[in-house]
Amino acid sequence: MHSTACIAAVAAAAAAAVSGCEAGGRYGADCSGVCDCAEGSHCDPVTGRCRCGLGQTGARCELACDALHYGWNCSQRCDCGQHAAACDSVSGCCVCRPGWYGPRCQHGTTAC
Repeated sequence: MHSTACIAAVAAAAAAAVSGCEAGGRYGADCSGVCDCAEGSHCDPVTGRCRCGLGQTGARCELACDALHYGWNCSQRCDCGQHAAACDSVSGCCVCRPGWYGPRCQHGTTAC
């Protein structure tokens, strides 16, 4: 389960303004270079190198994070317990298997 606090923290971190050449998908002197980054990412306004957004990686940011990583350029390692079904590639929030809950899916429900 996703906690509201976890999702709110990620949403706040993702809110960044894009300006100058970046806003038009360009880079370099006089914004003469054209960015070739995947949607949801931005290129460096000077070098044109892609800067991956949340849940993205690869030279063009065209790849999703693997199952063990999340965040900007997939640079953070997931910290979900053995009872997690998945780790959200954007937020790092654990998605628990049925019958399990908690930030790391560490709490189980007991059957009567």
